[in-house]
Amino acid sequence: NFASTESGLGINLTTLVTFLRAVEAEYVSDNQYHTSVHAADVLQTLHCLIQMGRGGISEALEKIDVYAMLLSAVVHDIGHPGTNNLYQINAKTDLAIMYDGKSCLENMHAAKTFQLILNSEKNGCCNINVLESLSPKQKNQI
Repeated sequence: NFASTESGLGINLTTLVTFLRAVEAEYVSDNQYHTSVHAADVLQTLHCLIQMGRGGISEALEKIDVYAMLLSAVVHDIGHPGTNNLYQINAKTDLAIMYDGKSCLENMHAAKTFQLILNSEKNGCCNINVLESLSPKQKNQI
């Protein structure tokens, strides 16, 4: 339970739900594969893998590690344009130029996620900072 402050990470559930809705809105709807449904599928699959078996991965990980993994699953393709890194590089797109052709899509997904989280209040949006209740050490882990 990530919401509990005693046994979890103190994540505000309203903030989490609002964050998930904001992330869903950032997925490109006309992309045929890298959609919010794909993100939900990856999230569910990861959750199942984490929960499988006693003495498995779920018992070896700290709550912050599980939280980071689940958040990553949700945002792993946020804003995906529907092309791959090689296309970005060969077409000399803005993403390829911005990230010097190095994992341009992956860098964009990470940047877009942190911009969404950290700039939500500045842009007049409701709070979607799903990292706010974490300690500085936990934030660095994520």
